[in-house]
Amino acid sequence: VDHDRELIGSEPIGTLEDLYVDTDGATARFLIVDASIALGLDGRRFLIPLEAVGGISAVWVTLNHDRDKIADSPSFEQKAEVDRRYQTAIYRYYGYFWAQADEAAEYAAS
Repeated sequence: VDHDRELIGSEPIGTLEDLYVDTDGATARFLIVDASIALGLDGRRFLIPLEAVGGISAVWVTLNHDRDKIADSPSFEQKAEVDRRYQTAIYRYYGYFWAQADEAAEYAAS
């Protein structure tokens, strides 16, 4: 993962920290985003579904959501395992369904 990529929606959101890989099936499901500087949210990190990515360049990742949507989303703490219920809640928050995630993963693997 290129940690220097900036995430943008309508304006800067944060920096790409890593990918979250679901241990059930070893599938990348989320971007882990550090939004502490761009959003002024001290130390907050977020999981953003890969389906929210609208484009990628050498220096940025464009998201299909704005700063307010990200800032109001649940924070992510990497200390504990993220269970399927939490992952599903994140997908629903952003307007996606879990089945879409499984279909996207299967397509990417083929």
